[in-house]
Amino acid sequence: MTVDFKNDESIHINIRKRRRRLAQKRRRAASLKVRSQVLIGIICLLTMMTGCLAVYGGSGIDSEPQSMISEPIEPIVEYQTITIRGGDTLWSIASAFSDSSQDVRELVREIRALNDVDPGSIYPGQKIKVPIL
Repeated sequence: MTVDFKNDESIHINIRKRRRRLAQKRRRAASLKVRSQVLIGIICLLTMMTGCLAVYGGSGIDSEPQSMISEPIEPIVEYQTITIRGGDTLWSIASAFSDSSQDVRELVREIRALNDVDPGSIYPGQKIKVPIL
């Protein structure tokens, strides 16, 4: 009986190749499993965040920008109508009509809101309303 060593060696090589391929497939499957678990975790997290926003209505998140006015302006009941003269500005008018307890800037804002005017858009002869304090 004769033994063919070449044939025996090729069988061992084929077995090694099969083992390598099988190990590669297992690594790919494990890598895919980890990726899918990470993806499922991200989806769960996003779902929970969306649910929290739906339940709490996004409280704590300002949907509108902050106003420059710290407190709302109270409605003005009484006012005086004046005629703008040459050189008058909203600031000079507010300064003339304000008392020491009120900030001139607040009175300028009230005059602007009451008359719907911008500081640079007033002109001599124009009539505007000024709140009486």
